[in-house]
Amino acid sequence: MLSRMMSTAAVRARGAARLYSTAEVASSKPILREMKALPRETRRKLRLEAENSANPIAKNNKSPVSRLVLRTVFGATGVATAAWHFYLSEATKTEIGQRVDESFVGSIVAWITAQIQEMARPFTKPSRDKLLPDWPMINRGVPEGYPQIPVLILAVEDVLLHSEWDRKFGWRHAKRPHVDEFLETLARYYEIVLFSSEPRMMVEEVLAKLDSKQCAFHYLTREETHFFNGVHVKDLNPMNRPLRKIIVVDHNPENFQLHPANGVTVPAYLDGADRSDRVLKDLIPFFEALGKENVADVTKILSEFADADGIIRDVGPKWNAKLAMLEEKKRQDQAKGFGGFVRGRMPSRPSAPAMSFKN
Repeated sequence: MLSRMMSTAAVRARGAARLYSTAEVASSKPILREMKALPRETRRKLRLEAENSANPIAKNNKSPVSRLVLRTVFGATGVATAAWHFYLSEATKTEIGQRVDESFVGSIVAWITAQIQEMARPFTKPSRDKLLPDWPMINRGVPEGYPQIPVLILAVEDVLLHSEWDRKFGWRHAKRPHVDEFLETLARYYEIVLFSSEPRMMVEEVLAKLDSKQCAFHYLTREETHFFNGVHVKDLNPMNRPLRKIIVVDHNPENFQLHPANGVTVPAYLDGADRSDRVLKDLIPFFEALGKENVADVTKILSEFADADGIIRDVGPKWNAKLAMLEEKKRQDQAKGFGGFVRGRMPSRPSAPAMSFKN
């Protein structure tokens, strides 16, 4: 009896639920049809009105007073900026800056700046105070008392090789033409340093393959650069060598902006398939002659090749042009006088022009 009553109640409940859902669907169909008939803009307007009525504060969360304050602040800032740049003289700006620096606010700003610089120092300064070991390097075969030879710092990226990446082969590296001859020839006269702007863990193997004959004394990487003005600069101060004996070869003057008098700018090597490049080949005679002379101050010699903007570039072609001028002058001197007349008719073998650096 009890089970029959429970089954009857369940049947009635299912029937009631079925009737309720049918009525609900039947009543909702006209509403759905009506909503679909409304244009999109009208539906959007109705939705926004419903949201604003539910939260009237969100409709306008800025009072007229706050708007006026913001406009006043922005306007005053713009007027002050324009006056500072276009109206005030440099002397007035300097005086204002000095007064601010001497005030309590200036001392607080200076203290905060010093703290920030100290925290950022491990990320901006070279990893150690002495990037190169003391000279002479007895453990590298340099005898005690051997005079200091010039230091030639060579940038790796786009100077000695070009690197590129694609999805098919990954990273590929192409040596610049004549790089092996360049390193082998100048290793007899210079303490060569290969300086990469990439992290050591990424380029250590590349440097070993680039310098397969171990012509370079040292390898330096990004950890030894000085991050300055947004650039990883090759700072020569911690090189532990006299600045007058250091030469930097790079394709970008910003990379040695702290010591522009020591830098030689060369065209960047950006096409690994270009095997006609002769930049390094043309530099060999100049650096070889400079290394043989072992001048006391290389910056004085490099300054003779600086352009009007102060950048030292095209050293190889300029050096060859000077040699050609000397050869022509020598030929003209030999042609003067009776002796030159006689010598001009005698067979002779041309000799290479001799040129020395005056320091």
